Amino acid sequence: MNPHNVPCSQLIIFGDDLTDDGIEFSTHSHGFARNSNGPYINYAYSGAQSGYNNIFFSDWSGILWQIEHHCMNHRITPKDSLIILQVGGLSELILQQNDITDKTISIDKINDNIANAVLGLINTVDNGLFFLFMNSL
Repeated sequence: MNPHNVPCSQLIIFGDDLTDDGIEFSTHSHGFARNSNGPYINYAYSGAQSGYNNIFFSDWSGILWQIEHHCMNHRITPKDSLIILQVGGLSELILQQNDITDKTISIDKINDNIANAVLGLINTVDNGLFFLFMNSL
C-alpha cells in the first residue's frame, strides 16, 4: 500500500525524545513547518518516561500522562485515527528505575489493550550505542 493512500482522519502522537519534533510552527520555529498535511495532535515531550513522569518534572508529560490527557480532552477518538506510540528512548535508559515491581498496572488490561489495537513497530536507533559512545570519551 502506498503510504500516501492510507486513509486516516487524524494523526495522534504519544512519545518521548525520539518522537518530539520540537517547537511547533510559530515565530520561533525558524521557518520549519509542521510535519503533517492533515489534522494532528502531538503530545510527545522530550524526556518523557513510560509512566506519568518526565526526567525533568514529576507527574507531568510522561507517556501515561499524555494518554490520559488525550482521553480527558477527547472522549471519542475516530476509529480511522492513526496513533503513534513511541516509548523507550534514552530517558528510560539514563535514569534507571528503582522499583520495577509496581503492581498497580494490570498486565491483563495491557494485554487486552494490545489485542484490540493496530500496532506499527518502528525499528529505531540502537540505544545501546549511546553508552558505547559515552564510554569512548
